[in-house]
Amino acid sequence: MCEQKWIDLIQPEYNLSPTAGSSKGYKPSLESIEKMKISATGRKHSDEVRDLMSQNRIGLNNSFYNKKHTAENIERFREIAINREHTPVKGLEVEITDIETNTVTVHSSVREAAKFLNSDIKTLLRREASQREKGVNKLYRNRYVIYINRNQQ
Repeated sequence: MCEQKWIDLIQPEYNLSPTAGSSKGYKPSLESIEKMKISATGRKHSDEVRDLMSQNRIGLNNSFYNKKHTAENIERFREIAINREHTPVKGLEVEITDIETNTVTVHSSVREAAKFLNSDIKTLLRREASQREKGVNKLYRNRYVIYINRNQQ
């Protein structure tokens, strides 16, 4: 009785049964559902709450616990993966000057330049970082001047 009085007095906008008592069997209207969606948009959970939510879905509490994908679904996932369009990330342009032949070659990525020099990507990146730090561009293998262009759009 008292609860019904407050419901009538406050007249909440959404997510509440119009009559006091159990909410079992109550189905919110589409308008109420839309209002709840709008109010929840942009809400961010704290790290602590996210950790608790994660812990709550481990083991037996996980809805997929002790279940397996059907062969049909596995095949569907496989087809999706095969047909997925891979958009490669544009690499850093690398300019290599050979001082013996006096030729300049431009490569579209560090990987491509490393392959050209028969070297490793990490070697080129470490050398560049070291040279930037020291402010000097030394020859690589006493033959190549390497410049990695990081000022691309």
